[in-house]
Amino acid sequence: MNLDTLLADYIATNPAVRSPETKRLLALSCRHFAHFLERPALAADLTDKQIAGYIQHRRRLGRAEKTVEREAAKILTLARYAALCGHVEVVRLRLVKAPTDVPTALSRPQLWSLWKAARNYPAAIGGIPGKIYSVALLDLLWYTGERLGAVWQLERGDIDLAGRWITFRHRKARGRVQLRRLPRAAARSLAALLAVSPGASPFAVFGQQTSLYHHLNRLLRSAGIPVDRRHKFHCLRRSHASWLHQRGGNASESLGHSDAKITADYYLDPRVAVPAQPADSLFSPSGWWGWLAGVLS
Repeated sequence: MNLDTLLADYIATNPAVRSPETKRLLALSCRHFAHFLERPALAADLTDKQIAGYIQHRRRLGRAEKTVEREAAKILTLARYAALCGHVEVVRLRLVKAPTDVPTALSRPQLWSLWKAARNYPAAIGGIPGKIYSVALLDLLWYTGERLGAVWQLERGDIDLAGRWITFRHRKARGRVQLRRLPRAAARSLAALLAVSPGASPFAVFGQQTSLYHHLNRLLRSAGIPVDRRHKFHCLRRSHASWLHQRGGNASESLGHSDAKITADYYLDPRVAVPAQPADSLFSPSGWWGWLAGVLS
């Protein structure tokens, strides 16, 4: 049995695999595995030796440890399924968890520069003026903290412009439906997109959401922000969490995390997410304002 057939069987028999993006990433990992083998991959190739070689191969290509870990985890998932079906022996290989990077959020100047670049973006995105599309997309990612995939799958019926409410129905890992209210400025940018986007899904203007990364890279360069994996769309989710926490909001609740440690470890940039301290708000009794308050009381 070839690996593509095994993958199709795994998806068909696993109701938890519903997201198009999850299916795409599984198929991508299978293609990478076949590239390592330099031939079409078979289910019989899912052995400890071959998977270990694949991990080293991805590292030699310069992939980040977290990326290698995620890709290898998908191949190991298929290997366990293949063993369950009797195609291979049980794989005993265990992944060594990659060190957790310090989360990166955008600073205030970077956020301002990114939005400025979006407002002046000259290229069309899926036939839509780029400045209209990119501002609406950035606004939703920033104000809601949602993942790109959830915004990509929004439909017109999920958007209540009059009340400024957005309903996110397609969320990672079958997350519960999420309601988010937008500020007026974001509602206006979204209304501008709805006026020119022809489809039922206003953001899904390509076959795949990965086509947006080309445009994001151009925006990042224009804004003077590093074009690397730490500053992609998920950086806006980390920025949302970090600045919300800094302002005293509940970042874990906003992101839909059941464990605050996940938020702290993977989303809160320590350079930003420092809650206001009492000393920042209280006046000095010995200073000029303290003296004036005493005189006026």
